[in-house]
Amino acid sequence: NTPTDEQVQGFILAQYDILWDEYEDGAALLNENQLVEVRFSELEKDPIKVVRHIYNALEIEFSEEHKRKIKAEIGDKQFVKNKHRNLHPDMKEKLWERWGQSFYRLDYEDVRSLK
Repeated sequence: NTPTDEQVQGFILAQYDILWDEYEDGAALLNENQLVEVRFSELEKDPIKVVRHIYNALEIEFSEEHKRKIKAEIGDKQFVKNKHRNLHPDMKEKLWERWGQSFYRLDYEDVRSLK
């Protein structure tokens, strides 16, 4: 049987709920120097700075060799972001109702204001 759009949507929404709960439960078990949260936008903007921050927060030495390897891996690659359709306002509201707490906790923009 092929699932309906509503069933697929419900599954996706539920999977995020499960993953978020597992993440929060696991994070609560860690010491401050065992978990570092970073924004993808910051990593994208300045990967070396963000990786250095991660190393420092985890109390791991960040060497010039690490910096060289990151630069070599990134090189002159030009990444093209995926483009997605705009979400319907009803879907934005549904996402905020279901996932707003995690968006707020992670300091993400309110999905309802996104275009």
